[in-house]
Amino acid sequence: GHPADARALCDRAEQILADLGAGDLAASRSILAAGPDARVAVATASETDFLMSAIVGVAGLEATYEAVRLKKQIGLANKEVLVAGGPLVMAAATGCSDACSTAPA
Repeated sequence: GHPADARALCDRAEQILADLGAGDLAASRSILAAGPDARVAVATASETDFLMSAIVGVAGLEATYEAVRLKKQIGLANKEVLVAGGPLVMAAATGCSDACSTAPA
């Protein structure tokens, strides 16, 4: 995107946080991030228990794969991850205990 788009997104995020009583974005614990690296960072963060993979196309493949590899619980809202990376994702899920489950999202 363009810098103006990013600024507008930040402004909107600050307004939403203010409406929720969270105060200034810079002063809150919230982080505004975007792009492939941000998706992977969120998907692999120790605080992430569940990842809903709902991004259009294969843009979420890397983040979803990394979360599966770390045995995080995954919700798939589309088929693209399995169509494009099914063997890779399923191999990463092999040996997953009951903590890893599949259910339609």
